[in-house]
Amino acid sequence: MSVSTKDLLSADHADADRLLNEVFAALKKADCRDAFELLDLFWARLAMHIRAEHLHLFPAMLGSVDSGLIKNDGPSSKSVADVITQLHLDHDYFMTELAGVIKQMRALMANNESNASPVLADITMTLESIRARLKSHDELEEAEIYALADLIHSPAEVLSLNSRIRKEIENLPPRFVNRTYAGI
Repeated sequence: MSVSTKDLLSADHADADRLLNEVFAALKKADCRDAFELLDLFWARLAMHIRAEHLHLFPAMLGSVDSGLIKNDGPSSKSVADVITQLHLDHDYFMTELAGVIKQMRALMANNESNASPVLADITMTLESIRARLKSHDELEEAEIYALADLIHSPAEVLSLNSRIRKEIENLPPRFVNRTYAGI
C-alpha cells in the first residue's frame, strides 16, 4: 500500500522539526560549528521540501481544483488558491530569514569571536520566530492542502505525485552527501 501525500509530507515536517530542535540544542551549548552545520542542513532540507511543494504539489492542487475535481461540499478553487498564496508568502519568509541567520553564523565563525553570546541570542530569537510561524504554517498545510491532495486525485495520480515529491525531498545538495549528523 502506498503512503498518502499527507503522511509523506507530514513526516518530512516532523524530520525538519527534529533537525531544528538539534540546532537549538547546539546553540544552547554555544557550539557554533555544530549549530552552523545543523542550521545549514535544516535550511537545505526546508528548501527541498518547499521545492517539492512548488514544483509538484501546488500545481497539482491548483490544476485539480480548476478542473472541478473538488466536490460541491469541498473548498472552492479560490479558497485553495488563497491558502497556497499564504503558503508561498510563508516560504519566502522562511528562506529569507534563514539566509540572514546563515549569514550571521558564517560571520561569527569567520571572526572567531570569543564572546558570541549576544549574536547567538539574536540568532536564537530569530529561529524561535521562524519555528513559531513554521508550526502554524505546517498545521495549515496539513489540514488544508495535504489532506485534500489524496481526496481529489486517483490512487495512480497520488502515487505519481508522491513519487515526484519524494524525489525532491530526498535530493540533498552535494555538500551534504556522505556527511553524517547525530540523530538524523
